[in-house]
Amino acid sequence: MIPTLYYKLFPHFLLLTLLSCSYVEEPRGIVEILWDHREVPHIYCGSHEEAYYALGWTQGSNHLELVIQNFAASRKWHTNASIRNDAPDPDTSEQYYGQLRAFVTGINASAEVQQELEEVASSSILPLSVQDVLIHFLWLFHHQLQGKHFSRAEIFSSSAGAIDKKLSSTGHSILFGSLKLPVGDEWRFTEAHWSMNSDESYVVHLLGLPFFWVGFNEDVAWSTTFNPVKNMEAPSPMQAYQVLRQFSLLSGSTSFQAIEATFKSSPPFGLNLTCIDRRGNICYLSGGADPVENSPIEEGSYKRFSGSSDWIFNGAKGPGDLAKAKRFDFADQFVIKQLLERQEWSIESVIRLQRSTTSETANRLLDDLLALKPILQDSLKIEALKILENWDRRMEPQSEGAVLFVTWLRAITRGDLRSDQPYLVPWNAEKPVTTPDGILSPEFALECLSSAAFDVKTKYDSLSVPWGTVYRFRKGAGTIPSIGGMNGLGTVDQVDYEPCEDNRFCAISAGALVWAVEMGRSQRAFVSTRTYRMANAFAPKQMPILVKRSVVERHLVKRETIFQNKVSKQFQYQ
Repeated sequence: MIPTLYYKLFPHFLLLTLLSCSYVEEPRGIVEILWDHREVPHIYCGSHEEAYYALGWTQGSNHLELVIQNFAASRKWHTNASIRNDAPDPDTSEQYYGQLRAFVTGINASAEVQQELEEVASSSILPLSVQDVLIHFLWLFHHQLQGKHFSRAEIFSSSAGAIDKKLSSTGHSILFGSLKLPVGDEWRFTEAHWSMNSDESYVVHLLGLPFFWVGFNEDVAWSTTFNPVKNMEAPSPMQAYQVLRQFSLLSGSTSFQAIEATFKSSPPFGLNLTCIDRRGNICYLSGGADPVENSPIEEGSYKRFSGSSDWIFNGAKGPGDLAKAKRFDFADQFVIKQLLERQEWSIESVIRLQRSTTSETANRLLDDLLALKPILQDSLKIEALKILENWDRRMEPQSEGAVLFVTWLRAITRGDLRSDQPYLVPWNAEKPVTTPDGILSPEFALECLSSAAFDVKTKYDSLSVPWGTVYRFRKGAGTIPSIGGMNGLGTVDQVDYEPCEDNRFCAISAGALVWAVEMGRSQRAFVSTRTYRMANAFAPKQMPILVKRSVVERHLVKRETIFQNKVSKQFQYQ
């Protein structure tokens, strides 16, 4: 005889069984969201429409105030923007349009649940529409990058690379990348994982957009880089739709050929892809214009590029193709040198490389400056050189000598840290990652050292003032120590600063996101984030990305379930 308790518990067991079953062929009408300890949503569903709805829901759940703020800004920009207003037909039956509609429906539904928020009650932009998403994409990628920030392109930069299985310690290819973003709320990347049918993907996407900048599934992993092109024609909402659609297909790609086929006919403006697959292959797909010279590569198509048989790297100045050497900045040179010299890489060592604060600029100049020590007689110069000699050549909060070096570098370059004027050996295409080098004028270098030492001692009372005392992140009404050097110092982990109170400098952009993915029979992935509102903003930590459900369950913080009404086709939250 079956116990009565069995009949009481059986429905609950049945529901749990249904929720745990991720790979079914039809939409289930039940979407389960598991939030892990890093506030990453893991979405278990039966269709892409359900996944996109949950993606919008989770963005609204975690960041609704910011989503409203940013969409209000993009809508205001659109009223004054000179762009074509062509857009997809709202009555289209195209599958991707339905997915976009599900995404904005999810955001709107989340807003309805949070009606008590003042931002929701006072907002005039809700409910959002698909058109809002397209305009928001144009606002970010055309106005913010190509217009507002193009003259200061270093504020937003990205890099990506791939290491062939021959150089991997595990015999599997490794993908890596980083994003430097403006400090503020206009740009925010967030993570999500979904599991449905035969599609299980992890993506890093923009808040307010289902735009998958980074991602991986069981077969391929990809990372996007943005290399601004001058005088780019203003794109339209229809073009934005096509770009979003192309990137949506990445999550279901199973090979490089599938990725190439997706982008070949219409390469998205300024966006390039670095890819790896589970067989250990690596690939770079460059858009229809060279990011540096603005000259066509293959008009209207994507070009596969493999800068080396063992590795690929695309930095701030474009692909690290030594056969077509160009003047890479020092940070890119530092990475390329490491890729050339190191014979074995792990996913952990790749993350450490991307968080390096070693100054390659100091490596080129400091030895020549220290060689002048025997001829010095001035006590201030002698003290300054001793501090520079003991400096670890890194921009860490505790680094003593970094502030003095940057002050000296500003003097010798006359304010342009990226200037080639101070160097004895100019850049040489035959030695693209070891030049320029040396000090052109020792006399001028010593004059600058004297003025820099006087300046530092006057402002900070000590020549050995730590980096983090002077270079800061804003946090609330105050500031906290920073880590990372500005563009021109040759640090891979970059932070750009502007003057703030008390002779200090505060961050205006920083390396906010670093990732690495290793592809084999299973995937290993790590992410390193810098969150400006956290106390450890100056010390980003490396954290594993969770994919297996059993592991997610061990780090579970919150569980949500969304049901779809079979009659109205509307989702309901429980």
